[in-house]
Amino acid sequence: LGVRAVTAAPLGPAGGRLGALCAYRTEPDIRPDAASATDQVAAALTEMILSETCDPGPGAGAVSPVVFGEAGCQPVVHQAAGMVSVQCGCGIDAAEALLVARAFAAGEPVEQVAARVLRGETGLR
Repeated sequence: LGVRAVTAAPLGPAGGRLGALCAYRTEPDIRPDAASATDQVAAALTEMILSETCDPGPGAGAVSPVVFGEAGCQPVVHQAAGMVSVQCGCGIDAAEALLVARAFAAGEPVEQVAARVLRGETGLR
């Protein structure tokens, strides 16, 4: 594949991991600043993924990065979607749609419905 050097940094907060960010090079050496740059990009990605909202706020530019679709970047929503997916025997996209539909029907934020699913207080069968 032509990969002759790799640098990687963990994605996720201390004590938990979302995955890893890997950077590849076709040359057999890694620049001295590559590891630091990879760590900084991984930290920024982690912050964006785990932030309460993916809206970068005013003055941050015209592009609003939406990482996980309409449900937002709330980890609770994605954890609940995994549970709903297993409970209902459907894919993650359908599970998220069920969470959003339940929240709409109840007139409450999807995060509240997701938190109740995680606590075992409600199911979406």
